[in-house]
Amino acid sequence: MKLKLIIASAVVVLAASCTDKERIAQMQGSIDSLKYELNTRDTELTEYFTLVSDIESNLNEIKKRENMISLEQENNPTEDAASKKQIVEDLKAINTLMEENKTKMEELNKKLNNSYYQSNKFKKMVAELEEKVTLKESEVETLNMRVSDLTAQNETLNTKVDSLFTENTTKTEIITANESTIQEMDEALHTAYYTAGTTTELEEKEIITREGGFIGIGKVDQLNPRASKSAFTSVDIREVNSIPVNSKKVELVTNHPQDSYEIVLNEEEKQVDKLVILDPDKFWESSKYLVMVKK
Repeated sequence: MKLKLIIASAVVVLAASCTDKERIAQMQGSIDSLKYELNTRDTELTEYFTLVSDIESNLNEIKKRENMISLEQENNPTEDAASKKQIVEDLKAINTLMEENKTKMEELNKKLNNSYYQSNKFKKMVAELEEKVTLKESEVETLNMRVSDLTAQNETLNTKVDSLFTENTTKTEIITANESTIQEMDEALHTAYYTAGTTTELEEKEIITREGGFIGIGKVDQLNPRASKSAFTSVDIREVNSIPVNSKKVELVTNHPQDSYEIVLNEEEKQVDKLVILDPDKFWESSKYLVMVKK
């Protein structure tokens, strides 16, 4: 509206002081100059409002991303891999938008300082926008620190979990080893060994030795303390309650209480069928080795 009044005034002035041709030329020059100034201002205003719009749009997007981070942390307090990845992506986007806003704000202030357009109202609007950007920078910095702290806490938690896992694995290995040792000890505790054969057979296998007596007379068969376990048959004393003999006669070389076992005869074949253990604990208490001499 002001430009129209300026143009009209210029026309009147020129009309009163110049010839028609000169007036026309001067009027055209004034009109062109005013049109250029008007176009320049319109271009500046378009650029200003484009920058303002971009900055406002970025601020809205930042707010949206901040809400997404808060919602993600609320819904996923344990911060699983997918949640953590989303938070990192949102934070990167926020920081990128803040850098864009900083650049656009600098550009806007530079244009405003060098502009023909010095509207106080527009300057106030730009100042308020700059204040909003500064405030948002502070909020984003706080958000960066909070996410950084949460990430550090999560890393510490992961370290503790790894440590506990390692400790648990070690304890499990120790328990397994102890269980294996206990099993071996239990098996050893309940394992006994027996063998049977003639005196000659047992001597050849170095299971028994003949000791005592006088000048070779009255020697007694005894268990050889250096006898190899491989020469015996192993049994679990909790499960075995009889030992096969199948011989006409049998004598025990090793010491076992008489009331803890009995010799079972086969009347038809007139031989010892087997040795039955009546009291396993008592029978094996004196010796875990049973040596029988067949005769």
